[in-house]
Amino acid sequence: MNYFAALGAQQGHVFTLRDINLQVMMNVFAPDERALLDVVLARLVAEGDLRRVSEPGYVLTDQGLNRVRLLTRARWSVSNAGRPVHHDQ
Repeated sequence: MNYFAALGAQQGHVFTLRDINLQVMMNVFAPDERALLDVVLARLVAEGDLRRVSEPGYVLTDQGLNRVRLLTRARWSVSNAGRPVHHDQ
């Protein structure tokens, strides 16, 4: 889900297997983690976070989009922890 959060996933955006593989290969993942990509995608489909729309394409479901939004908010909160919050007066 970190991948989808990093891309700023939007409803209806089709993620192709090629795009996903490029991101996995470009980022630092161990070979055994890379080998699990198909398993992870199948699990995300089975859990209802992704829907396969074509042989190489996936879209996030509403559930998946909600998970991405929660993950993004959690990251933003952690990255801003300890920083003063400025409120407009």
